[in-house]
Amino acid sequence: MKYALVFLVVALGFWLWLRNRSASGQNHAEAVKQKSPAKSQSVTPVVSCGVCGLHLPSSEALLGKRGSYCSEAHQRQAGD
Repeated sequence: MKYALVFLVVALGFWLWLRNRSASGQNHAEAVKQKSPAKSQSVTPVVSCGVCGLHLPSSEALLGKRGSYCSEAHQRQAGD
């Protein structure tokens, strides 16, 4: 009787471990799917400031004769 009880406790622990392991595997697969970028998202080009080298989206950059700048101060500093 003592061995049957020990066997049942070990079997229950093993079953709970397997159940938890398979559930976490499914959660991991769902998390990976959510983190991957959607194909409908567009890529925004990135440029760097000609003075400080800061990378920023080209839509936010100030364009000058000599390149792109992150602010009006850097554009003036470069002489554009």
